[in-house]
Amino acid sequence: MKKMFPSYQQLLKAHMDYLLMTGLLMIFYLLFAHFRVLVSPLILISMSVGSLMNPVGFLALAIKPDIRQHPASVFGGLMAGSFTLTTIGYAGAAWSVAHAAVLSL
Repeated sequence: MKKMFPSYQQLLKAHMDYLLMTGLLMIFYLLFAHFRVLVSPLILISMSVGSLMNPVGFLALAIKPDIRQHPASVFGGLMAGSFTLTTIGYAGAAWSVAHAAVLSL
């Protein structure tokens, strides 16, 4: 196992991040259902892809800890894109739920 994942701390971070992302997706699913919110497919895709891709960065670092992490590198660019997708998705979801909550008052 140590040969495959030389940086096992990053593997643990990947597991924790997947758990966090799964929890956030579940919470927003329940909020969408409760407020009967029809969410834009762009928001749903951004949330889903971002939630899958963010932990992949930790997984890549667990396998190859010496990956160049500078924002101008391929890895940095992919991670920046993933963070951007996640932010767009969850910010849009929060806005949709907040809007529905205000309208339900």
